[in-house]
Amino acid sequence: MRKNVFLHRWVACGALLVALGVSAAAVGAHVVEASGDLKGADRMELAGHYSVWMGLGLMIWARFKIPQFFLWTLLIGTIVFSGFLAIKSIAPEESDALGLGQLIPWGGGMMILSWLGVAMWLLFTQSEIH
Repeated sequence: MRKNVFLHRWVACGALLVALGVSAAAVGAHVVEASGDLKGADRMELAGHYSVWMGLGLMIWARFKIPQFFLWTLLIGTIVFSGFLAIKSIAPEESDALGLGQLIPWGGGMMILSWLGVAMWLLFTQSEIH
């Protein structure tokens, strides 16, 4: 029972990232672009795309019982990267004043490290994935 709850919660988190990503891309394409802020629209679309892909990755990783450390790193990295990039798209001055733009690369770094960590874990572990 416990393993099913674990799996379902991580898959749900991945599905939420995908839903937020699709929503962010739509907002970028229709709302932000309509306001004339093409750079903001591109940022919002990028945030959406990364959220979708990382959400799908999270769902796959959960299914294959990848260690939770990597799941958390991918989830938090995606929230920081895509979330703060989306905020910067909508409110660039406020985002810069709060220093959120400086955190975006940290989120991207967390995503990269989580993928590299999973690759290393899979290459060097004796654990089976199902």
